[in-house]
Amino acid sequence: MAITKWDPFSGLDEFFEESIRPMIARRMMPAVDVYESNNDVIVKSTISGIKPEDIDITVGDDYIEISGERKEEEEERKADFFRKEISIGAFSRTVKLPSPVDKNAADSDYENGILTIRVPKTKESIEATKKIKPKIK
Repeated sequence: MAITKWDPFSGLDEFFEESIRPMIARRMMPAVDVYESNNDVIVKSTISGIKPEDIDITVGDDYIEISGERKEEEEERKADFFRKEISIGAFSRTVKLPSPVDKNAADSDYENGILTIRVPKTKESIEATKKIKPKIK
């Protein structure tokens, strides 16, 4: 008879895989990159597999909210899955912007699963930034 060392943590991976992951998947939160150029604030988000008509973008003075829904396709409803990790359902992500923006001039593109939102900074925001050089003593 072989002796097997007992490992109390041996089932943890399976536990997390089977019970915790579905809870996280229910609340999809797309990843975002936020950066700025001289005149614009740019927000990029990975939301592949979602139709443009299922995406809503709300631009405030100092925030952007991306929300929508990934819908299950007819063939997916009928499939007998061995494993299902791609989240379906509603999602939402709100990000605070580093500068005040002109929300009325916002523009967006959606290509290859990447949503890019470009919003011009307000004139006051652009003028509020001043670069200086250190004085040499």
